[in-house]
Amino acid sequence: MPRSDSPAPAPLNSVRDARQIVRHIDSLRESERHFRTLADSMSQLAWTADPRGCVQWYNERWSAYTGASAEAMHALGWRSVLHPAHRERVVTRLQYCLATGSIWEDTFPLRGKDGAYNWFLSRALPVRDEWGHITHWLGTHTDITAQVRAEEALRELNESLELRVAERTRELAQANERLQIEMAERAQTEEVLRHAQKMDAIGQLTGGIAHDFNNMLTGVLGALELIQRRIASGRVSEIDRYMSAAVTSANRAAALTHRLLAFARRQPLSTRSVDVNCMVKSMEQLLRQTTGELIDVRLALSEPLPLVETDEHQLENALLNLVINARDAMPDGGVVTIRSQLSVVERQQGAMSAGVYVQLSVSDVGCGIAADIVERVFDPFFTTKPVGRGTGLGLSMVYGFMKQSGGHVHVESVEGEGTCIGLYVRCTAPSD
Repeated sequence: MPRSDSPAPAPLNSVRDARQIVRHIDSLRESERHFRTLADSMSQLAWTADPRGCVQWYNERWSAYTGASAEAMHALGWRSVLHPAHRERVVTRLQYCLATGSIWEDTFPLRGKDGAYNWFLSRALPVRDEWGHITHWLGTHTDITAQVRAEEALRELNESLELRVAERTRELAQANERLQIEMAERAQTEEVLRHAQKMDAIGQLTGGIAHDFNNMLTGVLGALELIQRRIASGRVSEIDRYMSAAVTSANRAAALTHRLLAFARRQPLSTRSVDVNCMVKSMEQLLRQTTGELIDVRLALSEPLPLVETDEHQLENALLNLVINARDAMPDGGVVTIRSQLSVVERQQGAMSAGVYVQLSVSDVGCGIAADIVERVFDPFFTTKPVGRGTGLGLSMVYGFMKQSGGHVHVESVEGEGTCIGLYVRCTAPSD
């Protein structure tokens, strides 16, 4: 028989429960070992804390970055590596999250083992049991130094760019102000120059007109005085000769007025469609007689050409003036070439607007015009001919007529080689 004082065998359920507890503990230890292995292999700094926020564990990354052992960190606290400038703000925010159980997230610099501070994005999550009670906190710190430095560099770049833009804008404004002043000064200078040129032209015009009209009026008055004397003496048979002289002088005055009106572009035009080539051919005999035997007049007319809209009589006078000038430029003889051709102007060229023109040009192989005076050939009473050989109104009349009819005049000349003057006559608009 068994002894009465022997202990009773343990219930089977109690043994089974103990074994389950051991297995559960082993499982928890294995899970914790896996967790720590995973946490130590993370690139972030990691830690766990109790519900009040007291840190219980740091991973190896934390020790590797700070250079402090887990015991030292437990003694000093993680706040010892927090940058002093951010300590109050960060601690206040962390305490609020611990008290409310909300997720903590913040950015701040932590000191490394080399004494330098790196920026970290820090997060802490509360881990709760099945009843919703916080059992512990799990926190991580992710190094975002590169990102922060990039943002700072971008911010500095933007600030410097804004400064450069502002400086450049100020420089451009100052340059524009100087330019406006220079433009105003230039406009004022040009106005003074235009006024001086205008007064010079008026002086030349009035002087030339006064001189020519004085000569013509002298002829008229002289003839009238002789007529008066002949009538007083009863010698009326000689009156006709003096009347003819007076009429001739008056006609010269009328011709001068006609040229002045053409230069001023106030002479009425009788425009119609004109065939330039036919006009030139009809004048060929007159032009040859005008130039004389020493001048060879050659025609180079392009066929066919469109009609032009102009005053045919005035265009004939302009052509005759150009041929006479060409003849006078070759006192020892030479060649005068009258050329016609189509000219299409695609866009505005100086004073000549875009359009379709017939170019009628007269060229010679005479003495040419010096470069310093070629721009003055259209000025009234300006002439390179000897005294008594010209009034200086021929080209002025041509210029006035061409401008009044919507055309253009172009001069090319080389001293000692010859001159070419082209008349650009606008073509008749095609009918719809």
